[in-house]
Amino acid sequence: MLTRVCFQTIAAILLLTSLSQAAPETFTLSASTSTTTSQLNAIPGEPEAEWNCIDIIVGGKHLKVIMPRFIMPVGDHTDEILELARLLVSETILASSGDIGTQYDAGTIFGVEYKVFTDDPNPAPAPPLRLAITGTLESDTSQPLGTMYCYDAGQYGGRVISLGMTEENIVWPGSLGHGDTLGNKAISVLGTDNVMASAMRANGSFGVTGSGHVFLGDMLYGTTITISSGPHTLGPQIQLGAAGTEGLPHTAAWYLANYDYFFVGDVSILNNGSGGMITDGSVQVSGLIYATGSISIDGNDIDATASFVAEEGIYFIGNDCNLLPAVDELLAYSTSTTAGQGVSVLSSNTTLTGSLVAPAVMVSVGGSANEVFGQLQGDTVRIMGKQNSLSNIYRP
Repeated sequence: MLTRVCFQTIAAILLLTSLSQAAPETFTLSASTSTTTSQLNAIPGEPEAEWNCIDIIVGGKHLKVIMPRFIMPVGDHTDEILELARLLVSETILASSGDIGTQYDAGTIFGVEYKVFTDDPNPAPAPPLRLAITGTLESDTSQPLGTMYCYDAGQYGGRVISLGMTEENIVWPGSLGHGDTLGNKAISVLGTDNVMASAMRANGSFGVTGSGHVFLGDMLYGTTITISSGPHTLGPQIQLGAAGTEGLPHTAAWYLANYDYFFVGDVSILNNGSGGMITDGSVQVSGLIYATGSISIDGNDIDATASFVAEEGIYFIGNDCNLLPAVDELLAYSTSTTAGQGVSVLSSNTTLTGSLVAPAVMVSVGGSANEVFGQLQGDTVRIMGKQNSLSNIYRP
């Protein structure tokens, strides 16, 4: 059973109404959800006939979500739609203690449809082609933002056929969003003025200390959440049951069998003089780099594409670097089970794009003014230092 919270200090109101109830139930949404909905609704252009079908997995349980999207020339808003869907599910279902939350827990609700655009050309069917419960999204000034409909498995299948949907975006398990931070045991946020722009999920404890931290996404925890010092800007705090470790597309054995460069023992990576990478043994490297020891990215001003896999620790030490992933949206993967040999960011003014993964040990982000665009997954995740930014979709 999910533990639910109602947030009384934020700026939008969701009215959940049931055809079988005399009065609506009132809940609060975060201001970011209301703002995102309004911004997308204000984009000129018509919603397209094709829809986004999204598979959200939380605690091993699937929930299908239907969201419309926009056609050109207004641009591709897929990332924004995925983020809005995640926010809406979190606040209209996971934080709901009414009919919708209760029937989701009971397994009655298999899928939901959010109609968040006023010029939507595809009306939802009436019961019995959907469940009787429905939701109306409104701002704190009673501005209509959209409507929510619920389906059981059979009804959802019929709705998918009627809309002609053929593709599905999968929102990865563990933290409600692909790329969101996942601490298999714990998450701790220390230091000052760090910005977490996406959801953070701790299967165990979630701790925040230091000062000036900003959480723009959900703060999801399994056992306890502790907020101290501050002041901080906090996101919705929701307790959920433990989720399984989010797996990588390939195993450690696959990365070992498909490396571009292989090193026995430890390797240090430096700037080759033109922004590329060269080892302390004068080997030019790029792509998938595997080491039986540790990998330390020591050079400054490196601008390269690589995926680092090590049987011991991986350390980002050089400053002013820009690193992109070579395979599987994966930047660093430590297979170590020894404490102190996880993935550590110790640099400054560095941009890292791609997942940082150490399932059995710690992933830590320290230093200062670093940007990390991708998932952090570790036995424990620790955010330290100052003015670091973490995001899975957009710049904070």
